[in-house]
Amino acid sequence: MKAVIFDLDDTLYREYDYVLSGFRAVAKFVTKECGLDDKRIFDQLVSIVEQNGRGKVFNVLCAQHDLDQERFVKKMVTAYRTHLPNINLFDGVEEILSELHNKSCMIGLITDGMASVQRNKVKVLGLEDHMQSIVYTDELEGENAKPSQVPYEQILNEFDIDAEVAAYVGDNPYKDFHAPKVMGMMSIQLEQNGQRMFYPESQANPVPADYVVNALDKILPIILKDN
Repeated sequence: MKAVIFDLDDTLYREYDYVLSGFRAVAKFVTKECGLDDKRIFDQLVSIVEQNGRGKVFNVLCAQHDLDQERFVKKMVTAYRTHLPNINLFDGVEEILSELHNKSCMIGLITDGMASVQRNKVKVLGLEDHMQSIVYTDELEGENAKPSQVPYEQILNEFDIDAEVAAYVGDNPYKDFHAPKVMGMMSIQLEQNGQRMFYPESQANPVPADYVVNALDKILPIILKDN
C-alpha cells in the first residue's frame, strides 16, 4: 500500500472521552452561571447521555433544573464545542503512524463533524505532524460528509495515487466503508468494545469492511504485507 487514510473519532482516540471532556466544560459553565454544583451537573449529563443518547442532553438538563432552555441551551452547546478537549490517542497510535512513515506510506485523515471542533481534536492529539493530508468534510463545498466519495477522492488526488494502492481505516460500517468499496480501496474496520454508543439508529444498512480487527496495531500486517 502506498497510502493509509484514517477516520478520527473512535479510530485514533475514544470519542466518548471527548464527550466527557465537553460535559466537564459545560458543568463549569453552569456552575459559574447558576451556582449549581459542577460535579452534580457533570454526573447528570453523563446519566442523560447514557440513557437517552446525545440528541437533547442539554434540554433535559435544563428541564431537570428548571432553567430557561432558550437562554441556556445555546450557551451550553457553545461551551461544549469550543472547549479545548482532554483526550488522548489510543495506545500505540504514534508507533503505528511512525512505522507507516518508515515504510514510505503516505498518511491521511478524513473526519466528519463541525470543522472547528474536529480541528481542536486534531490539535490536542498532535496529529498534524503525522498527516500529509487532512480533510475536514465540513469545509467541503456541498453535502460531502461520509459516505460521499469526495473526501476520499480529494486525498487520493493530493497523493497522486490510484484507489487500489490505498487503504482506509475506520470504525463505523454505516458510513466509513461505502466509498472505499465503490472506489476499490482496501478497507479495515477497527471494532473495539464501547464504540457503538453514538451510531444513529436511523442510518442505512452497514457496509462491511474487507478486514475487521480488534486492535489498531493489527492493521500493520494487513497493510504492509505487500510493501
